[in-house]
Amino acid sequence: MIKREQVLEFLRLMQETDGGFTGTDLSDLAEILGVTSRGLRWRLSNWMKTDKEFSQFIYLGKEKHPITLFEFFKIDHELRENPIKVKKGIYGDIQEERKLRNQKPLAESTFYRHVKQEALLIYCSETDNWFKSKDIPFPEDYSLEKNRESLQTIFTFSDLKTYGGAKIDAICQRLTKAKEAFSIYNVDAKSILSRNIIP
Repeated sequence: MIKREQVLEFLRLMQETDGGFTGTDLSDLAEILGVTSRGLRWRLSNWMKTDKEFSQFIYLGKEKHPITLFEFFKIDHELRENPIKVKKGIYGDIQEERKLRNQKPLAESTFYRHVKQEALLIYCSETDNWFKSKDIPFPEDYSLEKNRESLQTIFTFSDLKTYGGAKIDAICQRLTKAKEAFSIYNVDAKSILSRNIIP
């Protein structure tokens, strides 16, 4: 006979530790109770339809996902808050939490694969995510590589000074290029750069 309280307690434990139960969990429970998996599933299906205490439990699929529901939400939250955050820190936090719960460590490859999938799901891209998370508009032809390169060319002091003093023509050309780069974001390049590069 399948005892309601035993099943309820088992599913509560699965919900707390893994965020839900799997088909494998039910097979294990059926073996402990000495009943068939089919019989247990049938009984559970009825309880989930008629019993409020059972309706709260989440079915996670046939087999246990390597990442728990708690970890899924943690990764999702961290990526939405700061997509350029060092992922190693998130991974380390998850490992610590697993250690405290006496769970097996999460494989690094599984973690980074999930992070990549989640980033694509949230931002539809592996680049420009910081801008999207901050609601900063940018054109479709925006190139992250090109703008990173500009940090080494437009926004530097190189070739702006000589032994005789400042090269006014070079500064003027540099300001023109900076203005073009900043115009995407409606920023006054002259007021910013004049404080930083004009001697």
